[in-house]
Amino acid sequence: MKTVLVYVNDDAGLDSRLDAALSVVRALDGRLVCCQPATAAELAIDHYAAASPTQDSMTGDRVRAAAQQADALKERVVARLHDVKVDWTWRQNALGAVQAIIRESALADLIVLSASNQNYQPDIARAFIGEIALMAAAPVLTVPLDLEEFDVSGPVLAAWNGSLEATRTIRSNIGLLQKASEVHLVSVGQAMLRGFDAAESKAYFALLGLYVEVSDIAREGSTTESLLQKAAEIGASYILLGAYGHSRFREAIFGGVTRAMLSQDRFPLILHH
Repeated sequence: MKTVLVYVNDDAGLDSRLDAALSVVRALDGRLVCCQPATAAELAIDHYAAASPTQDSMTGDRVRAAAQQADALKERVVARLHDVKVDWTWRQNALGAVQAIIRESALADLIVLSASNQNYQPDIARAFIGEIALMAAAPVLTVPLDLEEFDVSGPVLAAWNGSLEATRTIRSNIGLLQKASEVHLVSVGQAMLRGFDAAESKAYFALLGLYVEVSDIAREGSTTESLLQKAAEIGASYILLGAYGHSRFREAIFGGVTRAMLSQDRFPLILHH
């Protein structure tokens, strides 16, 4: 894990996700890639460029203003990056946010987004994160808007049931997990798939250079509530979760651990499908 892709947009979560991305890059001696997708106004600029000078001039002014704001945002972030000692690059993309991030993820090892904000369009934020987590080539780290520091060296909780999604999430983050003081693989209410046990799980990850503690905790309330309680007990810096073990349609209709975890903003969350 070396290349960290961060979503650049002028919103309330930009500073916290940029700080988190820089923490990971420093810890892994990696490279930061800033992805600035086109705004909705910029996506329409070709249409308005073809219009006559008298046609929709007010909307045309708004398009130009949006482009100027995007340039100003880039200048502001770049000015900050000049003061940090990390390798970084800037990627502007003519696509919308979801499509741009998915395309840029082809050469990334981690994508950094902001967590769902319960005070502002949480359903839209969860859908945005979920679509990227499902389609991107790299795991997704969601960062709470008010997170002051992403502690790479703290304890970590990984939701664990032996599934392909859970295993893939841990494997794709081995480099980051090796920086943690403790890694706890936690299943809830005997959720472990048949054929796996704690010793086998520990032995497998030990061969990859990752030493873990495996535990099965009783369900108290929902699975999500049980995981969050355990994360609080161990002082977890972040939580790992295999995303969408069931179909997206089923989870959208009936809920699911992925959806519920995306609704919390207490802990940073790393997702991978």
